Amino acid sequence: MAWPRRGRSRSPSRCRRGRAAAGGMGAAGRRMLRQALRAGLALGALALVLQGLRGWLTSKRYEFTPAEIAQLARHHAGLDHELAFSKIIVELRKKHPGHILPDEDLQWVFVNAGGWMGSMCLLHASLTEYVLLFGTAVDTGGHSGRYWADISNTVISGTFQQWKEGTTRSEIYYPGDTIMHQAGEATSVQWSAGTWMVEAGVALWGTNTAVCPRCAAGEGLGLAVPGLCEISAAPKTSGGGCWHKPGCTMPLGAGCTRCLNLCTSSGRDLAP
Repeated sequence: MAWPRRGRSRSPSRCRRGRAAAGGMGAAGRRMLRQALRAGLALGALALVLQGLRGWLTSKRYEFTPAEIAQLARHHAGLDHELAFSKIIVELRKKHPGHILPDEDLQWVFVNAGGWMGSMCLLHASLTEYVLLFGTAVDTGGHSGRYWADISNTVISGTFQQWKEGTTRSEIYYPGDTIMHQAGEATSVQWSAGTWMVEAGVALWGTNTAVCPRCAAGEGLGLAVPGLCEISAAPKTSGGGCWHKPGCTMPLGAGCTRCLNLCTSSGRDLAP
């Protein structure tokens, strides 16, 4: 006697499809897990490398120090900015022979970043530090940018106003004052017309826009990065082309150090 079947049975083909689907989901999950683990390991390794570089930058000996540059700039603060800059350049060449660009290579170039516009003249650039002159002939302001660099500016003439992130009040700086912009900080900045200053920065080329001092408008992280560099499209104008020497067309960015090597005094300042 045949007993009646209770319920509905699944066909063998339907069971196989179910097992295949479950197996497929498991494989996809394992792939995602492996990708997440690889990404985590890569981020961890990057963090260790950056921490090591930061420690090295902190402990290494530099050709220039922010305190030296600030003291020299304060000594000439209040003078006509062109006269002050001339005196500063002469003194730096005496103290650091071979590390300040010759007169024929000194150029004032426009910089556009974070909504503000200024002009800069690079005096020295190496793998880990730079010194430049910066300022504006018109009122301008905007976002400072967020850099992986420690930057100091000493005012020669005019006024500079800064509003730091996380605060509700701004500060105004006058000739002789030094402003410190620590790595990772972001501020709202404003220069009055006729404000000129001396700037020095410490960072590693390719990890920060300090290498190309005014890279990455707004929230640029300066990872070459510094390919974020804004100083790169037409000669003598930030935004494109080489600003170190007329005729060099190599774009700045991931190739910043190569551009400097080709364009500045045969690259003699590229030693770390």
